[in-house]
Amino acid sequence: MTSLAKIEQDERDNVELPLIAQLVTMGWEHTEGDKWVAAQSERSSFAEVVLRDRLRSKLIEINRNEHAQKWLTPVRADEAIAKLVAFRGATGLLTRNRALTEMLLTGVQIAKDPSQGEQRDPRVHFIDFDDWAANDFLAVNQFRVNRPGSTDWLLPDVVLFVNGIPIVVIECKSRHRKDPLVKAIDQLRRYANQRKPKSREGIEKLFDFNQLTIATSGDQARLGTFTAGPRHYGRWRTTEPGSEANVLAELGTSKLTAQQTLVAGVLRPAHLLDIVRNFVIFNDEGDRVAKIGPRYQQFRAVNRAVERLQTGKSISAGAKHDERGGVIWQTQGSGKSLAMVFLVRKMRNTAALRGHKIVFITDRRDLEGQLLGTARLTGETLSVARPQTRAPKGGVETATLTDLLKRKPPGLIFATIQKYRGADEKASDKDSADGLLDAVPEPLNTSDQIVVLADEAHRSHTSALHARLRAALPNAAHIGFTGTPILDEDKRKTTEIFGPFIDQYTLKESEEDGATVPITYEGRHAVAVVEGATSLDAVFSSFFAHLSQKERDAVVKRYATEGMVSEATEIIRAKARDMLIHYVETAMPDGFKAMVVASSRIAAVRYQEAFTELIDDLVVALDGDAEALTRWEKPDDGFLDRAALHLDRLKQIKAAAVISGAENDPPDGAPDSFVEWSDPTKTNGRITSFKKSIGADGGDVALLCVKSMLLTGFDAPIAQVMYLDRAMKGAELLQAIARVNRSADNKSRGFVVDYVGIAATLEAALALYRGEKPVKGASNDSDDELTRLEKRHARALALFSDRKLGLDDEDACVDALVEDAAFRADFADKFKDFARSLADTLPQPKALAYLGDAKRLGKIALRVRNLTRDDDLALVLADAAPKVRALIDEHVKAQGVDPTIAPVDLTDPAFAKEVDERKSPRAKAQVMEHAIRDYLTVLEDKHPARAIALSERLEEIIEKLADRWDELLDALVDLKDAATTSPSSTVPGLSAVERPFYELIVLRASLDGTAIDPKIIEATQKATALIRSEIAAVDFWRSETLRDGLRNKLVQLLDGYIDDFTTVQQLGDDMRDLAHRLHEELLGDV
Repeated sequence: MTSLAKIEQDERDNVELPLIAQLVTMGWEHTEGDKWVAAQSERSSFAEVVLRDRLRSKLIEINRNEHAQKWLTPVRADEAIAKLVAFRGATGLLTRNRALTEMLLTGVQIAKDPSQGEQRDPRVHFIDFDDWAANDFLAVNQFRVNRPGSTDWLLPDVVLFVNGIPIVVIECKSRHRKDPLVKAIDQLRRYANQRKPKSREGIEKLFDFNQLTIATSGDQARLGTFTAGPRHYGRWRTTEPGSEANVLAELGTSKLTAQQTLVAGVLRPAHLLDIVRNFVIFNDEGDRVAKIGPRYQQFRAVNRAVERLQTGKSISAGAKHDERGGVIWQTQGSGKSLAMVFLVRKMRNTAALRGHKIVFITDRRDLEGQLLGTARLTGETLSVARPQTRAPKGGVETATLTDLLKRKPPGLIFATIQKYRGADEKASDKDSADGLLDAVPEPLNTSDQIVVLADEAHRSHTSALHARLRAALPNAAHIGFTGTPILDEDKRKTTEIFGPFIDQYTLKESEEDGATVPITYEGRHAVAVVEGATSLDAVFSSFFAHLSQKERDAVVKRYATEGMVSEATEIIRAKARDMLIHYVETAMPDGFKAMVVASSRIAAVRYQEAFTELIDDLVVALDGDAEALTRWEKPDDGFLDRAALHLDRLKQIKAAAVISGAENDPPDGAPDSFVEWSDPTKTNGRITSFKKSIGADGGDVALLCVKSMLLTGFDAPIAQVMYLDRAMKGAELLQAIARVNRSADNKSRGFVVDYVGIAATLEAALALYRGEKPVKGASNDSDDELTRLEKRHARALALFSDRKLGLDDEDACVDALVEDAAFRADFADKFKDFARSLADTLPQPKALAYLGDAKRLGKIALRVRNLTRDDDLALVLADAAPKVRALIDEHVKAQGVDPTIAPVDLTDPAFAKEVDERKSPRAKAQVMEHAIRDYLTVLEDKHPARAIALSERLEEIIEKLADRWDELLDALVDLKDAATTSPSSTVPGLSAVERPFYELIVLRASLDGTAIDPKIIEATQKATALIRSEIAAVDFWRSETLRDGLRNKLVQLLDGYIDDFTTVQQLGDDMRDLAHRLHEELLGDV
C-alpha cells in the first residue's frame, strides 16, 4: 500500500467511520454511499441531491391539522417538493441558498383544495422544528454528485440529510496529512464553488440547502458555512446543552477528541435543528454577503440565558431581585452582538417566551437589519425608537421609546444609545436614546413578560438612561452583554443591575479559538517622527525655526500643552506621513484598512487633510515626478520600490474623517467648520465605504480618522491597523484597540501603533481584563515577532544547508525538491511559516533584511510547484499574504517567469510548449514524469488495465534510464503519446464499455495485447453479459452475498478460458471491482 493509500485508509478508519458511528449513537441512520451506483443513495441519478422518496414520506407524516391528523397526499407533497427542488427564483448560490433557507424555516404554500374545505392556500413545512424526534436524520458517506452537464464528479465524505434534504457537508482528512484542516476547508470551498466561482469547478446544487460545513481530522475539528474562508471556521468546545458525562458514557471513553465534542455539540439532532432555526443568519455588511453560523460561546450563552429566563423567579412572583437576568461577558470581536440577535430568535421560537416584549438596547444601528430579518421570520413588526412616529412599512414602524414601552407584550423594540461625547464636542454629560426616554415619574409597564437586552452593559447601562428604564419597567428581566472588562470597581454595581454572570468568554479563549486575532503593539512616540527631535522643545525648534524668538515664545504659549501641540498642522502632517508609509507597507498590500484615533475633532479633520495631500503626492512620486520623488527619498530603505508594486491600489484609496457634530459648531462654510465630516448622511456613506474591500465599488475610504466615534460597537474585519494619537485607558482603550482584532482571511493579526505612549496603560488594562497582575509582555510586542521571523528564516535555510545546498544554486535546490517528496513537504511547511512571519513584521527595518531570501525561496517554490504539481506548494503560494506574494511575483517576473500560469494538463495542446520552455533535458523530463503520473491517476478509475500497464512502464523507464536525461526524455515522450492516445484498433465484437474488461484479461493473463484472440473476446462478452445480469438486482452492491456470488461465477466462467487458476481468481476480484466502477455504463444509464 502506498503512503497516500495509507493516509486515505486512515481518513476512513480513524476520522470518517468513527464520526458516523457517533452519529448513529445519537439517533442518526447511516447509509453507505456508492460512487458507482446512484440507487444505493436513494437517487435515480448522480445529478440529484435531494432524496425525494424520503422527503415525500416525511412531509406526509409531519404536516398535520389542528386535530393532529395527516392531511397531505403524495400528490400535494410532490407539489411542495417541486417548489423547493425546482426553485428558480434566484441566480447565484448565495441568493438561492438564502431563499431556500427561508423555505426550510417557514415552509411553502400550495394550492388550496376546496373539496377538503380549504379556504386559503395551506402551508407545508419541510422540517418539524418543535418536535425534533418527528424528523428523519440520515448520514450518507462518500456521496457522489456529478458536475452539471457532465459525468465528472466530486465525492464529499459525509452528507447529512434532514427529511431527505442535504443541510450539512463534512470533509474528513487524516491527521497525518500536512495541514489537514486547511485542505479539508479548501475542499469544501471547491465543492461549493467558492474558490474560483467563475471556473464552475464545484457542485453548487449540493449547497442550495446547506446550513453548515465541517472540516475534521479527528484530533481537530472546525465548524463553518459554505461562504466561510479558513479563518471563519471555528472550534466547538462544548457539548452543551447536553452533558459531557453522558457523551463520554455514550462513546465509552474518558476524554473527548475535538471531533467528538463538535459532533456531540452540533450534530445531536435536537442541537442541529436548534442551530438551523435560531443560529444561522446572512450578513450583508461590507461588499459581500456571507452566511454565518454560530460560535460555541454564542450557542452556549444563548441557551443558558433562555434556561434562566424560563426557570428564574420574577419580582412580581415574589423574588427580592429578578432572578431571570444576568451578565453575558464575551470578548470584543467574538460575536457578542450577534449573540443578542440569536437570543431574540431563540426567544421567539420558544413557546414559553414567545409572548414576551423584547427591548433591544445597543449602540450599533447595523443590528437593526438582523432584527428585521428575525421579525420577518416570526411574522411580527420591528418597532424602532425614534423621535417621530411612522406607521408600519416594510415590517418596520417608528415611535418614541416611551410610547413603545407602554404597549402590552409581545413586541420587538430596537433603540440605539448615543454615548458620551468628548469635551470638545460640547454634548450633555449623559446618555440618550433615539426616541427620547424622558424622566419617568411612574412605571410605564408593570408586566413581567418584558426582557431588556442591553449591549455594552459595562458602561451605557449604569447611566441615567438605565435607571429610567428600570423605573419604567419595574418587573422586567434585564440581560447585559459586555465585550470589555467589567472592571473591579464596577463589578458589584454591574451584577446588582443585571444579576449573576450567565456566561463568560475570555480574551485568551477567543485568541486560542481564532475568533479574534492577536494584536501586535508598536510604540512610535511623536518626537521620533520629526527628524532630529528628542524632546517636545526639539519639535518646536524643528517646526518653528523660521520664527523670531518672540514669535516662537508666542507659539509656545499658544501650544502650552502636549495635547495642543498634537493638533498643530505641521506635526499632524509629520505623523500622518509616518503612518502612511507604515500603512502602505503593512495593511494596504493585503487589502486591509486603518483607523487613526486623534486627540480632538479638529485633529481628526487635519489628519484627513494631511493624508489626502500625502497620498496624492506619493502617487505623483511613484508615477515618476522628479520633484515629488525628492520629498519621499527618506526612508531610503527601498520603500519607494516596494510601494511601486502596489501603485494601482494606492490610487484607489482615500482618507475620511468621521466625527460627531455639536450644538455650537461653526456653520457650513465657516472657518474650521465640521459639517462636511459630521453630516450623518455623509458619515454613514463613509463608514459603508470603509467596510468594503479596496477596489470594490464605493470602497475607496481606507484611512478613517476619528476622535471618539466608532471606537465601540464598530465591527469592521477589514480594519487591521489602529494609529493611536490620543491617550486612553481602561475599558475605553480596550474597546478601541479591539476594532482591529476581528478575524478575516489573510489577517493573522491586528496592529496598534502608538504615538502617545500608552504601553504601560495597555499592559495594566489587559492584565485586569485577564484577571492577572500587570506584567510586561501582556500585549504582543513587535520585537517578539522579529525574533520569531529570525528563527523561522533559519529553519527554512537549514533545510538546504543540511543537504549541502545553497540558494545561489537555484537549479540544484529545485532538482533536490523535485526528486524528494519528503524534502518537498518539509520545505512547504517551513517556507509557509517564514512567509507568514515576514508578512507580520514588514516594514520594520530589521525585517527588510529577509526580503532577498524570501524572493529566492518563493521562486524555488514556484518552479517546483510547476514541475511537480505539488498541492502543498500550490496552497502555500496561494495563501501567502499579498504583500509577500507581490514581492515574489515581481522577482520571478523580472527573470522571465509568469507566476500566474498554472501547470498544463498532459492532454492540453499547450503541454508540449510547456515542456519545450524548460531549458534542460532534466527539467523537461521532470515535467513530463509528474504530468504522466497525474494523468494515470485519473485513467485508473475507468481503465485500470491500461493505467497499471502504463504505470509499470513508467517505473521501468525511470529505473533503467536514471540520470540519462536525454534518453529518459525521449522515452517519456513516447509513453506520453501512448497514454493519451486511445487504442487505435478496435476489438471486433466488443463495445466501448466491454473494452476495459478485455484489456484487464490481457494484462492479468500476460497475453499479447497486439494479437486479437477470439477466445478472449468470447470470454469478455460472456463475462460482461453475466455482470450486466447480476448487477441489475436491487441493492446488488450492498449485498455481500450477491457480490461474492458474482465473483464466484466470474471465476467459474473464466476458468474455461485461462489456464492459470491463480490468475483466474485475481481476475474474478478485479473484474467485479471494475464492474462496480462501470455500473452506470454497463446498465446503459450514461
